[in-house]
Amino acid sequence: RTVKVNLGAGLSVADGWLNVDSSPSAFFARWPTPVLRLIYSVSGARDEYPVDEYIRILKTHWFICHNLQYGIPVPAGTVDYLYASHLLEHLSRSDAETLLVDAHRVLKDGGRFRIAVPDLELVMGLYAGGKKGIALAEVFGDAGAYHGHKYMYDL
Repeated sequence: RTVKVNLGAGLSVADGWLNVDSSPSAFFARWPTPVLRLIYSVSGARDEYPVDEYIRILKTHWFICHNLQYGIPVPAGTVDYLYASHLLEHLSRSDAETLLVDAHRVLKDGGRFRIAVPDLELVMGLYAGGKKGIALAEVFGDAGAYHGHKYMYDL
């Protein structure tokens, strides 16, 4: 059996993947629908998903609620594929390095880890080129709110 783990998944999930996230949505994923409707009503998911889609995602996918600053919650040598999209920039550099070491621990021999992060060089180029609004939105979000980024990476 192939084991696939999506780190910091949020609601961006794929069939057959274990989704690890520290959000309230992940914590309540298998709770009754009325509870999920309540969680939805106070969550940021309202901006991205209709309520029925939110509930479907939570009910039909496998979630573990876990803070990845404390490692990856699976046994050593058990994972074929790890995926982390827009996760590492939310960790301090030290915590990101620790997570990468833990990723090596959980991967099987020959396992793969795909990482996607915002490209700091691209953002800085946009900013220096006069496209300040686009650059700032990449780091801070469209609404100008801080996304919780703790470190940025240069591809």
